[in-house]
Amino acid sequence: MSKHTRADSLRGLQGLISFLEVHTEIELPNFDFPIYFFAEAAKKNVKEVAHSLGTFEKSESESYLTLRKKFGGGVVLKAVFTRSAVCTKRVVGTRKVMKDVYPASVEPARVEVEEDIVEWDCPSLLRGEEKEQGEAP
Repeated sequence: MSKHTRADSLRGLQGLISFLEVHTEIELPNFDFPIYFFAEAAKKNVKEVAHSLGTFEKSESESYLTLRKKFGGGVVLKAVFTRSAVCTKRVVGTRKVMKDVYPASVEPARVEVEEDIVEWDCPSLLRGEEKEQGEAP
């Protein structure tokens, strides 16, 4: 896999814009441009990227923290970070849930097990308002 420079990538995006301006017969989709930051790159870049985005929407999953910057016209830049690299996972309790257990020689049984209840502590720069809107200072 070849590594492209920043200038190469920007020329490619400009080429896409020029192509779409000429070919009006092509219906434009929503453009969702993800940039992925894993492990040390996530830890190193998260505050800088959040600050550069200015205002953004924040969403979280078990594995990823995503900051979305909307540019209008269906164009969105997504900065996706490995959550475990930028946040600290804390076990805050346990809860009982039902899970299917598959013994080797018997039909599956549904049993109650205890699992961790976790919360994530993210850097204050990434804490969004209650409605999950973020804004870098």
